[in-house]
Amino acid sequence: MQILDLIRMVLFMLLMISATLKWASMKSFRRTLMALNLPYPLLRPGAWLIPLFELIIGIGYLSQSTLLGSVIAFICLSLGFLWATYTGQKTGVRCQCFGNLSNERFGLISYIRILLLITLNLVLLVNIADITTYVAFDNVHEIAATTFLTLGFLLVLNLFNIQLEYRKRKSEM
Repeated sequence: MQILDLIRMVLFMLLMISATLKWASMKSFRRTLMALNLPYPLLRPGAWLIPLFELIIGIGYLSQSTLLGSVIAFICLSLGFLWATYTGQKTGVRCQCFGNLSNERFGLISYIRILLLITLNLVLLVNIADITTYVAFDNVHEIAATTFLTLGFLLVLNLFNIQLEYRKRKSEM
């Protein structure tokens, strides 16, 4: 497996987890959208459509024929995430957004996470001609290794966020 396939799998799994968490805590996600001043008539459909878009974009990373569309759609979605972070930072909104498993306030870490995701997509975009038709796995061990590596990456990222939140709260005391 190539590094580009690993990036595709990381983005795929991140979007699958993100969509699932939003659907699992629909009321919380709707409250977040409300705090971001999304117009009331758009709250209910927006709370369902955003995770659906994440799911569709994530699945698109698995095939070369849909990869370009997914990369472009994810970059556009990331611009929306940047707007949400900017808006949420002013209002103190807390969210499990952008691949974060903990409930955090929008801030510098959110910006860094979004820029990292955009960078991964730009790497795919620049190398799109070198990408194989489908995510290429030689065997089941490679699929398992990629899955655990991706989950480990997300876990380390979230542990880092929890540590930063702990230090921030400790300094406020």
